[in-house]
Amino acid sequence: MDLKKTGLFIAALRRERNLTQKELAEKIGVTDKAISRWETGKGFPEISILQRLAEALQVSVTELINGEKSNKENMKEQADLAVVEMLSYAKQMRKKVVGTLVLVIGICLLVSPLVTAGWAWAAVSLWGLFMTALGIVILNAHKLSVKFAKLSKYAASFLSLCALLVALILEALPFGAVLIFADEQGQRNVSTFSYFSLIPYGYANFFPLITATLTVLLGVLSILILLRRLRALKLQNAVFICTVITFVCSVSPILYGIEYMSVTGAGISIMLLISILFQAFANRPSQSAGS
Repeated sequence: MDLKKTGLFIAALRRERNLTQKELAEKIGVTDKAISRWETGKGFPEISILQRLAEALQVSVTELINGEKSNKENMKEQADLAVVEMLSYAKQMRKKVVGTLVLVIGICLLVSPLVTAGWAWAAVSLWGLFMTALGIVILNAHKLSVKFAKLSKYAASFLSLCALLVALILEALPFGAVLIFADEQGQRNVSTFSYFSLIPYGYANFFPLITATLTVLLGVLSILILLRRLRALKLQNAVFICTVITFVCSVSPILYGIEYMSVTGAGISIMLLISILFQAFANRPSQSAGS
């Protein structure tokens, strides 16, 4: 949907009927600022308003959506196009809402260490930085998809493997898994361990070891897939699902409390999420398969 084209169409129809923006706004029950936004292509009328706007401008809803008048010869095609355009616009709006929500959450996490105290501020800030970046990516998904369209599936698989290997290195460091003990005076002592350590597992913090074990398995399978030893699409989808499960396990220590998520642990989760994104791109259906 071309918002600028539709906006110019609305403005032209309004002038044809000798209406000011305020007069048109009063007819359909909105503000003149809303009319101005529509005519400048900065917004689009809500579905509940489209019918009233079309009647006020003496055109059909289809013509309003397409930004041009229809004729009898192409009326059906124009109507079908209008439906597709509206569905596409609604999908874009959902992405904007999700992207804005993620961006707001990320900014709140970034700001939270300034007003709260706690040793886990670094992990919270890291998650805030990631959520902010993710929100920006979602809001600019269309532009990025055009640039990433040139990225081959092989390259996406390689980048996914790189993210897994980075996660594996972080899991081997003795700073990821967290245990909090209380001494005789009741003071809390924080200890960190490698994800491969059995000590957290023995204290019922099962998720780090499960995450590390699954990451090793995913790394091996990803290497075999990359070397074309395993080509089955079903296996690639299984690896994708397993990576999602691994990511869930990596963030599960938060169930015990935010203090159980270290900076290293947050980095591991972010690397796994990046791997998921590249796997989703690598597993996308090819153009030939869909035609």
